[in-house]
Amino acid sequence: MWMIFSEMQVFILITNLMSRLGFMILLLMSIGFHSYAQDNNIHFKEIPLRNARLLSADPTGNVYVATRNELILINRADTVFKRFSNLSLGTLSTLDASNSMKALLYYRDQAKIQFLDNTASELSGPISLHSFGLEQAMLACISFDNGFWVWLPSSFSLHRFNQQAQSVINIKNIQQLTGLDQFNPITMRERNNMLYLSDPESGIQVFDVFGGYVKKIPIAGIEHFRVLDERLLFQKDNSLFSYHLLLHTIDTLQFPTSNPIDFDVSSKKLYLLFPDMLRIYSLGDK
Repeated sequence: MWMIFSEMQVFILITNLMSRLGFMILLLMSIGFHSYAQDNNIHFKEIPLRNARLLSADPTGNVYVATRNELILINRADTVFKRFSNLSLGTLSTLDASNSMKALLYYRDQAKIQFLDNTASELSGPISLHSFGLEQAMLACISFDNGFWVWLPSSFSLHRFNQQAQSVINIKNIQQLTGLDQFNPITMRERNNMLYLSDPESGIQVFDVFGGYVKKIPIAGIEHFRVLDERLLFQKDNSLFSYHLLLHTIDTLQFPTSNPIDFDVSSKKLYLLFPDMLRIYSLGDK
């Protein structure tokens, strides 16, 4: 059952975000403008969960939620479609559904990557990073052409694999490229042919998909972020920030509820994750 949530402050910044893409890039704002103009109503739905930890939405509106022991696929109708669990792989460390056809699951304790299709079924057996000498890999994420990236902190190196799990790029000595004495990223994502690694201390380092160092985004303290077109969205406490990658400006929106542990935006919806529920804001047409 959909409920109605009305809060004027969700849109209080609408007149302040008029850069070239401005408010339109923030999905909840761009889609919500129509609803706001009509009656100031924001529609949301809550899905009860237990011990929710990770969240990732694919471009079509399917959303994946990781709990302590399982992965839950919630379909575009905002209903639980399927549950996946492989207890032999241990605790899920990283979840990336940025490819609409498959999701990447990384189990750091076992150094194994599992790919699922968009029905949360296994595409093949797990890929063991032990086979590549990458058993200490800290991060993994999806890459273009069905490839994937791996970050190995022990050698400060990035590794890209193609669809056949063959190593195609190996970037060593990241510290020298970035000029940083310390570099400890906790989140990694590829978007729009760029690879973003977020270190809470030094900010976000950006590479192209061929391994070339591009730039540093000097915003520290970021754990959860998404990239939409020319904007980088990131969460701090109870606010969503939008950093314009070209204009280097930052806009701020207060979440309509307190302190989610993760967020995502996709297909005219804003997803806010809490340990005990997923709240889905639908800001399109009624």
